Amino acid sequence: MKANIDIIQLLINAAISSSMLFIPNLAASLGASRAEVGFIGAVYGFAVFLSAYLFGQLADVYNRRTLLTTGFLAAAIAFCLQIFARDAYTLSIARAIAGFSAGIFPAAFITYAY
Repeated sequence: MKANIDIIQLLINAAISSSMLFIPNLAASLGASRAEVGFIGAVYGFAVFLSAYLFGQLADVYNRRTLLTTGFLAAAIAFCLQIFARDAYTLSIARAIAGFSAGIFPAAFITYAY
């Protein structure tokens, strides 16, 4: 069980970190200015903050395994959607969705794993 949790955590962190690395380049290739790239990053951070706050409280009340599964599935879909952005606006929406979905599982994952 411990090895599976470590592998899942590694893959999650790899997806989030690699996404943070390529988003500025993707935004620049879509014609976004530096201010828009900063806004896209801020949208992601705010969505993670909001989602972690909401779902952190829900993890104490509801089934943690359901929240983990929902969060992992939503994050997998959301991170794939970023590739299909056509401009800075759609990329910021995709990043907001990715941030919101990435904030679902951390609290539930920590309480479930430890």
